[in-house]
Amino acid sequence: TGFISVLWPSVPLVVEKRSVGLAFGIVTSMENLGDAVLPLVVAAIYSYSDNKYIPNVEFLFTSLAVAGFLVGLYMNYYDVRHHSVLNRAFVPPTRFSECA
Repeated sequence: TGFISVLWPSVPLVVEKRSVGLAFGIVTSMENLGDAVLPLVVAAIYSYSDNKYIPNVEFLFTSLAVAGFLVGLYMNYYDVRHHSVLNRAFVPPTRFSECA
């Protein structure tokens, strides 16, 4: 849930304005699916490992962290190649810039 919360602000940047609500719904559904399935996977691995967390459950969490890191790197690479929509700095207009 920590990694997905970073994606929330990018949804309106990459989706057409008329589909933003649908996109937020899909992101929420995927987050809830992960939140429901991951504990079941952890329990299955724990049971399969003779009720020991280490090393197999820790390997799962380490693998998920590495996968998240690689997805983040790829998203930055893809963004740089496609007009830097996600990494663009947003500077809201001020009263002074309107007068210039």
